[in-house]
Amino acid sequence: MSGASLPKNTGPELTSVVERFAEYLALERHSSLHTVSAYRRDLSGLAEFLRERLAREPVLSDVTRLSLRSWLGTVGENLAPASIARKLSSVRALYVFLGRTGEVRENPAALLQSPKLSRGLPLVLRPEASAEVVESPEHGPLGTEVEKLRDRALLELLYGSGLRVSELAALNLDAVNVREAELRVLGKGRKERMVPLSGEAD
Repeated sequence: MSGASLPKNTGPELTSVVERFAEYLALERHSSLHTVSAYRRDLSGLAEFLRERLAREPVLSDVTRLSLRSWLGTVGENLAPASIARKLSSVRALYVFLGRTGEVRENPAALLQSPKLSRGLPLVLRPEASAEVVESPEHGPLGTEVEKLRDRALLELLYGSGLRVSELAALNLDAVNVREAELRVLGKGRKERMVPLSGEAD
């Protein structure tokens, strides 16, 4: 009938949609196997939840804000807030993909709030403890004198200049300005910044 509303259980099966999304991540986004596996596992868990609840194979239209809340409430009984937030993020990513392909107009996960994550303070070495590590024959840099000097300089850069390990590993000699005692560092998002050299590293 023209203008009649479609039954609720119509549309593509959710499992096939999840597989298409996984293929998109792997082939077009070039995501790692670990990333693809994590998304597939989260979304397959949603499909399994709906399958048991509906006693049939779920389709895309079965994913609603209410069904998502029920799913997250059920799995959340045994999961940490960070894991629940990741599952919700997986659903949101799926719907971003479906929105780009024109298959959906609304994201049922858009209005759901992620659980609040508690962030502890990072663990840092006390100045006296870091000096003990650098100076200690047992725990300090090993190798020839040249290698020891190199390794000590690297440790001083990490500790004194606040670099990330990835930033330190990517440094080139032309990034070091000895006269001005500073470094040109390429950080996250390929954003460049100048970092002062600590006294010891200099």
